[in-house]
Amino acid sequence: MNQWKVKTKPKQRLLNAASVLFNRNGFEKTSVQDLLNYADSHKASFYKYFSCKANIAMQYLDEQEEYFLGFLSLLQKKHQKPFCFFQLWVKLILRQVKNGNFFGCPVVTFAATIDVVDESEVALRNRAFQIERNWAKQLSKIITIWKNAGYMDQTKCEVELANIILTLYQGKAILYRATGQEVYLQSLEEAFIRLVK
Repeated sequence: MNQWKVKTKPKQRLLNAASVLFNRNGFEKTSVQDLLNYADSHKASFYKYFSCKANIAMQYLDEQEEYFLGFLSLLQKKHQKPFCFFQLWVKLILRQVKNGNFFGCPVVTFAATIDVVDESEVALRNRAFQIERNWAKQLSKIITIWKNAGYMDQTKCEVELANIILTLYQGKAILYRATGQEVYLQSLEEAFIRLVK
């Protein structure tokens, strides 16, 4: 039994289970029963907090959005310069790989596993797309700070560059997940730095 199962309330245990299982198995291959088993919880607890699997998935996506937005803000506060920002980002990814906790970009991985057959699944895909847009907005704000501080070329478009950075991260993460080859992740730092020079 995971230690968090003993110390946390049923709703949080279910959300923790969703985070692990949706990252590992995706939406379609994770059943409500899988969530219950992993969280060591009961159906009554599940349906007390969530109306269906899509409902817990929406909350999972909300948590992923907040986590990554906070992560970007923390990186920017700790490292004002682009080089250090990207160096730490990649270092943290590689640490997750070493600990067996890196499953790629969680929102893209999740969205790719949805078989759109009903309105709730369309809503999940749309939410994933909106999250990616919000992440790009946050990155473009950070890029503006770098430009204003003189760390990068003033002619580069913040929005376009933010989208390229996210696409690069997501693509390399998917390649890593598909092949297990760390070289894709190890090359991220250099690729990021080339973009902002």
